[in-house]
Amino acid sequence: MKSFIPIIAFVIVLLFSCTKDEADLRTSSFDTPVVKGFIMRDHNGWTMGYIGKPNVKTGEPPYEGSPGFSLSVYPNPAANSCHVWLNSPNENETKKVWLTRATAGDELYNSTGIANMNALIIGGCPLFQVEVTGNDVALDLSRLDEGFYRVYVKMGGYLFYDNLVIYKNHETK
Repeated sequence: MKSFIPIIAFVIVLLFSCTKDEADLRTSSFDTPVVKGFIMRDHNGWTMGYIGKPNVKTGEPPYEGSPGFSLSVYPNPAANSCHVWLNSPNENETKKVWLTRATAGDELYNSTGIANMNALIIGGCPLFQVEVTGNDVALDLSRLDEGFYRVYVKMGGYLFYDNLVIYKNHETK
């Protein structure tokens, strides 16, 4: 019986594993990201406020004349599409952008409109990934469920991330 335990553990690992490309983009802890808050932005990318306490890394300050790096996901919340704005000292540099599911932290459950948007998510494998040059990436969210997501960007040797909420009920007809 004890000899079956390693086999069962191996099978479980295989079932929840990502491809090699996906594994390269996963965080080192293999945990699903937990969203403790997010930055609300309008369709032009302007900040409208904060919900909860956003646990994001959206920039690196400039150093000695370098304009620095920044990331902005808008609109947020989004319904069927959003943009990822990337600011880098070298616009022509190749940047990796990917999106994973996330869960809501306890801090968000008391926020208006947030209830019932959480689901059991295992792992944090990328749902979307692309390599780009330039500074704007449009994401088609129409096939994704409502809920919490994290957008990651790797540029200039740095890893940045912003929390995204997909909320389809706020869209006006």
